[in-house]
Amino acid sequence: MAVCDRWLRIGCVVLAGLGTAASAQTGSLETTGNNNGSGGVFMDLSPFSNLLSITEFEVAFSGTSGSTVDVEVWVRPGSYVGFDASREGWTLAETVQGVRRGTNTLSSLTLNDPVEVEPGVTTAIYLHAVTSGGGIRYNGTNANPPQTTWTNADLELFSDRARTGDIPFGSSLFMPRTFSGVIHYQLGAFCRPDLNGDEVLDAEDFFLFLQYFEAGDPRADFNNDGVIDANDFFIFLNEFHLGC
Repeated sequence: MAVCDRWLRIGCVVLAGLGTAASAQTGSLETTGNNNGSGGVFMDLSPFSNLLSITEFEVAFSGTSGSTVDVEVWVRPGSYVGFDASREGWTLAETVQGVRRGTNTLSSLTLNDPVEVEPGVTTAIYLHAVTSGGGIRYNGTNANPPQTTWTNADLELFSDRARTGDIPFGSSLFMPRTFSGVIHYQLGAFCRPDLNGDEVLDAEDFFLFLQYFEAGDPRADFNNDGVIDANDFFIFLNEFHLGC
């Protein structure tokens, strides 16, 4: 096997001394289906009692099914209300790629760097599709004002406005328009070494990392410097050892 080299031998020494780490709890919050669009949508997230790591969004896109679309993820402390017309005060967290699957089928937007939202405070997130040909769908029309607040045991979501086109903070603003889809999160800080997403750190995650590492897969780039090397290997081992 390609992974049976010095990295495997070094890692196995570390792995031999480790037990199974505690599992991480996950959750999700789903809103209503879309009936309008498209472009980008604003939302406020307010956790109740636990820090949450937002790991994934599921949204529907307009445009040709099967085509790819880039989505910018903007974040700001506090509400987006009053701050929906300018980039001032916002941080571009990352750009993620999705695949258009039709207006009635949700597509996954998995964050490479999950957004941590603290309990008792509000964090705004703005998702905007920047690839021409069809953006994020949302819910609401002037004739049928939508529900704007959703809650579960962990989180409150407020959303009431969206922008059309493919330029963030540009083009036309419409309200009330709401986020349509699903938000996935993990309770507590994000557990990066849990590569297979089964909420348990064990040998499967270790060997999966080795596969990514040997293949030059970006998922092995643990220091996000664009190069997969020994630094990433030892960062992974350290995080694996610390557990989640």
